[in-house]
Amino acid sequence: MRFKLFDYKELSCYENMAIDETLLGSLDEDSLPIIRFYGWKSSITIGKYTDINGLVDLNKIKESGIQYTRRITGGGILTHHIDLSYSIFLPKKYIKDRGIKENYRYLCSFLINLYKKLGLDARFANELNIKAIKSDICLAGIEEYDIVIDDKKIGGNAQRYTKRGILQHGSIPVWIDKDLFEPIFLKTTGIENSMNLKQIGINISFEELIELAKKSFKKTFNIDYIKSELNISQKEEVKRLIKNKYSHDSWNIKRVENVK
Repeated sequence: MRFKLFDYKELSCYENMAIDETLLGSLDEDSLPIIRFYGWKSSITIGKYTDINGLVDLNKIKESGIQYTRRITGGGILTHHIDLSYSIFLPKKYIKDRGIKENYRYLCSFLINLYKKLGLDARFANELNIKAIKSDICLAGIEEYDIVIDDKKIGGNAQRYTKRGILQHGSIPVWIDKDLFEPIFLKTTGIENSMNLKQIGINISFEELIELAKKSFKKTFNIDYIKSELNISQKEEVKRLIKNKYSHDSWNIKRVENVK
């Protein structure tokens, strides 16, 4: 099987979410699946259905310089600092008969293999009989297919299904600056009880981590890469979405889609 590879770029949260929506909307039955690797400016992303009232202090966010935007996927608020993120796009025919939980397990398997290559015992929470905890702040909650190392959650993953296919995106946290992020939250962040590579003592450069992620994905799913970039119409759609949606509080705070 062949995957289009969108190689690593560090972008704003607005660009990252606009690209994800554009690529998901571009899928059709003849599309090749896509894997995209990317990084962030210091940001938080908000799950599509999460009401942020009582969760974050917007004034403090703006004072801190942390960017924020709302995703088109579910889940809670996730911090992005120094982390390697990925987005997988599968046309409908590649999903087959797997349900939501089965897709999480299937698609996250490359992360499990990546962590194992780093010498870490990474498992799904349900394999360790860890009790689910609901929270609108991602790292403070845990679900059965979250990845756990040393009894602590690492990263987060979320999905969006459409008639065209599926988007799953998530992150491999290298480091989270607790002093930067904790002051903007009004409730427990979960940062203290989550895991990141620096905290574990993993000594790997960011460039090495990117290459390891690409190799792990390729080996896990037995695929070949075709390097790709956004085409002209996709670039225009990304610009439109940034301007009319992802940089606006009507979407980011009020959950109102006002895209023209």
